[in-house]
Amino acid sequence: MKHCHPQTPQDDAGRSFWISYKGALVVGLGVLLGYFLLTGHSRHVASYLPYAFLLMCPLMHFFMHGKHQHGKDSHDSATPVVVKMPSSPKS
Repeated sequence: MKHCHPQTPQDDAGRSFWISYKGALVVGLGVLLGYFLLTGHSRHVASYLPYAFLLMCPLMHFFMHGKHQHGKDSHDSATPVVVKMPSSPKS
């Protein structure tokens, strides 16, 4: 005999916000607002585009360096890389 229990908030605790109904609503609203911002205010957005590129550099550096494990002692086991520069031809 099967018993159906109503879902409790604890059942949804493992789910990501972005795959929930509210997350899809936030994404859809963001896409809609972005579309109207770009079509209605393209000159204003274009004037801030260089600043957005400059801001993107430190943000990418900050968020993407977490995967490199900086500060760990993993460099001890690595073999050093020796780069030989080609010698210039003597005249």
